[in-house]
Amino acid sequence: MVERIRKWWLVILIKFRVRRIAAIAISESWPKVRIKAAGLPATRASEYVGRHAVAIVHKQVEMFVRDHPTVDGSTANLLIVQASERVNRQLLRKLAQEPRTRFRAA
Repeated sequence: MVERIRKWWLVILIKFRVRRIAAIAISESWPKVRIKAAGLPATRASEYVGRHAVAIVHKQVEMFVRDHPTVDGSTANLLIVQASERVNRQLLRKLAQEPRTRFRAA
């Protein structure tokens, strides 16, 4: 019973951490993504957002693991995967709502 509660609590903590990492990554990367993706076709913009999301999330998780050395590698990988997917979805959604010609580079 205690082990079930512990596993449940770990899942809840991971979900909260994923949301926090994603929020930080989105606020950090949105200005750059918005400008860079404005001049790209939709498929290339999607690829760029995916690569950029993974890089920013990886940096955030790396800083988190440095601050909390008790976090194991599998949990760090889980954080990277889940937060990257969340950031990717949210950035693509925000990018779809933006008028693409307004931010096109000269």
